[in-house]
Amino acid sequence: MTAGSADPVARVRIWRVLIGSAVPAALLGVGLGWALAHPAGPQASAVTGGAAVAFGIAVFGLAWLPATTGASAAAIARPVAIGAMLWAIAAFLTSWIEVAERADRSLTAVSTTDFFTVSGNGLPSLVATGCAVLAALWAWSQLLGGARSIQIGPELAGAVTAVGVCVGPVTGHLGQHDFGSVAVAVHTLAAAWWCGSLAAIALVARGRRDWARLLPVFSRRAPWAVGALTVSGIIVAVMQLDSVGAIVDTGYGRVMVAKLVGLIALLGLAWRHRSRWVPRAADHRATEAESLRHAVLETLLMAVVLGLAAALATTAA
Repeated sequence: MTAGSADPVARVRIWRVLIGSAVPAALLGVGLGWALAHPAGPQASAVTGGAAVAFGIAVFGLAWLPATTGASAAAIARPVAIGAMLWAIAAFLTSWIEVAERADRSLTAVSTTDFFTVSGNGLPSLVATGCAVLAALWAWSQLLGGARSIQIGPELAGAVTAVGVCVGPVTGHLGQHDFGSVAVAVHTLAAAWWCGSLAAIALVARGRRDWARLLPVFSRRAPWAVGALTVSGIIVAVMQLDSVGAIVDTGYGRVMVAKLVGLIALLGLAWRHRSRWVPRAADHRATEAESLRHAVLETLLMAVVLGLAAALATTAA
C-alpha cells in the first residue's frame, strides 16, 4: 500500500465509502430519528452533525489503523487529509447551526461572540473542528514530505481525533454526571474504533494481500470493542431513561430502541462476515471487489446507527 500524490484508487474509495455511502446512510439515520421523535427532536444541527460523525469516525479509524493493524502511515495520509477537511467543514457548520438554534437567530445573524456567550453554545463542535484541522495538517505534512513533513507518528493524530469524536457526546445529556460522561466516552470510542477501523481498511486496502493482512487483525480485536460498546450502551440507557415506559412513550426512547435494533442487526451482519468473509479473505480466496462490497455493506449499516445516535444527541430526553 502506497500513498502517491495522485492515487485514483484512493479518490474512488473516498467517494464510494465515505461520500457515496457512509454520509447518506448517516443522514438516513438522522431522518429515521426525526420520524420517531418529532416534535421532541432532533434539531436541525443533527443533519450536519450526522455528516460530521461519519467523517470524524472514519478519520479516527484511519489514524489508529497503523497502531492496530500495522498499516503504514503513508497509506492513510491521503484519506485522512481529505476526510479531516470534510469533517472540519461539517463540524463547523454544526457549531454554527447550534448557536443559531440556541440564540433563536438566523444563520446570517450569528456573531463570533455568540459562540462564547450563548447558553448551550456550539463550542464542542468548534473543538471538533479544531481537532479535524490538526489531523488534516498532519496528513498534508506527510503528503508534502521532506523538510515540511511533521515528524510525529499517526498515534498523536489519533489522540487528537479521539478528542474531536468524544467532545460532543461527553458534553451532552449525561455530561453533568461524572460516571455518565465516562460511560459515554467509552461508548463513543468503542463505536468509533469498530466502525472507523473497518471503513479505514476499505479506504486503504489494495488487492487480496492487504485484505488478508488487515482484516483478520481487525476481526480479532473487534469483539473487545463490541463488548465495551454494548456494556457502556446499557449503562447509558439505564441512566438516561426514567422508566421502562419511556422507551415507547418518549421520542428519545423510541430513537434509542431504533438504535438498539440497528445495533443488533449490525452485530448479526458482523458475525456472518466474521464466520464467512474473514476466513475467505485471510486465505486469499476473497477477491478485492468482494471484500470491498462486504465492507461497504457493513459500513452502511454502521452509518445508519451512527445517524440515529446523532439524532439522539439533539432529542429531548
